[in-house]
Amino acid sequence: MKPGTPVLRSTRLLDQVRERVRYLHYSLSTEKAYLYWVRFFIRWHGRSGAMRHPREMGAQEVEAFLTMLATERRVSASTHNQALSALLFLYREVLAIDFTWLNSGCMPEAFGSGTGGCSAADGSLDTMGFGVRQAAVRLRDEWLFLVHT
Repeated sequence: MKPGTPVLRSTRLLDQVRERVRYLHYSLSTEKAYLYWVRFFIRWHGRSGAMRHPREMGAQEVEAFLTMLATERRVSASTHNQALSALLFLYREVLAIDFTWLNSGCMPEAFGSGTGGCSAADGSLDTMGFGVRQAAVRLRDEWLFLVHT
């Protein structure tokens, strides 16, 4: 969260996300998509019966969720990036929590080939053995994935 950003008025998490999205003048479709992914993230981790606030969860839960999207649900790269962007927004802009692996040059093991970071000298990553390689590029504090075979 940037200095000078106003304090959130709402006490409910999804209302806080909505408030911050609107303060930053994001589009309505972005707001809807981010709310969907935040809600899905919370419910997916609460499927065992005990809902937890995202503040109580960390990078490990985010990685598990994104890995599930890629391996079990087999979502496209753009859908995966949208979910990642929504969770980055939640943690950075709403909860003011920054994950250390987002500041490094490489993604965590869940996004690599199992080697725990960049698997090739050029920074390209094999996405969980699907035979599709991605180059992770950081632009304006967001990760972009350039998919190539």
